[in-house]
Amino acid sequence: MTEELEGLRNTSLGARATDMPWKIRRFAKLDMSARLELQSALDAEIRAKQTIQDELNKVKTSHMATECKLDDLEKKNQDLQAEIQRLKQETENLRLSKGVKHQDSQNSFLAFLNAPTSALDQFDIDSIDNFSLSNTPSREEDGRSQVTSHSRSPSTTSDL
Repeated sequence: MTEELEGLRNTSLGARATDMPWKIRRFAKLDMSARLELQSALDAEIRAKQTIQDELNKVKTSHMATECKLDDLEKKNQDLQAEIQRLKQETENLRLSKGVKHQDSQNSFLAFLNAPTSALDQFDIDSIDNFSLSNTPSREEDGRSQVTSHSRSPSTTSDL
């Protein structure tokens, strides 16, 4: 009986010995497949993170450039505000020294723009003709044009 028992053990061990390499190879293939899948997923994740990192660097660079521009523009704005205040103060000082009452320049300009054109016709035409600039004709030409300027219509005068 012991011989038969040992024989059975040997046959069963022999069968297991032949089954083992097949199972080991199968598990090794499954492990290798899982490793390749994980490696592929890891590579894809690394590429995605690298792309995101590149985009983040571009955004950071753009943000820093925008911040620098903003700082420069804020400084320029402050300088211009200070200059406006200085010019307002100078204007006020000149008005006080000349004795002119403060008049809102925007209101007076808007009143001028809203004035009817007939108010412009009240100006003396001779004073307009005698007004000379560097681009106006010389005195000789001016003398010839004075004759025609007195015959101008009021609409032509307002065009001047």
